[in-house]
Amino acid sequence: VTAAPKLGTVEARAQASVEDTSDAGTGYSGAAMLNVPLGDKFAFRASGYYRFLPGFVDAVPRGEDGADDSASYGGRAALLFQPTEELSIRLAAQLQNIRVDSPSSFTADPLTMRPVDPVTGAPTGGDR
Repeated sequence: VTAAPKLGTVEARAQASVEDTSDAGTGYSGAAMLNVPLGDKFAFRASGYYRFLPGFVDAVPRGEDGADDSASYGGRAALLFQPTEELSIRLAAQLQNIRVDSPSSFTADPLTMRPVDPVTGAPTGGDR
């Protein structure tokens, strides 16, 4: 359940954080929200976030330090139209993107350490 836009109220919030993971690096995140009335019958509310987490798992066979870092961002926006006390219409949209550098597991050829299809054993063509 997301917070609905509020008529007659301007609101804004923001937060930021920084974190350090031993032998991995620095992660950070931020989030913000804004609610703005647009006249007496309309209001708009938007929120968003971004987060980066440094990887801490080293994939030694691939020669990759911090193979599991990740970044994600997302946001929501909503427009409220309330022409009467009995009727309100809210339009909303949401988006999210999550990127993780390394899958939690993969099947590799034991001689080359190159990724292979777990069913057929055929090379997958990627580095992971």
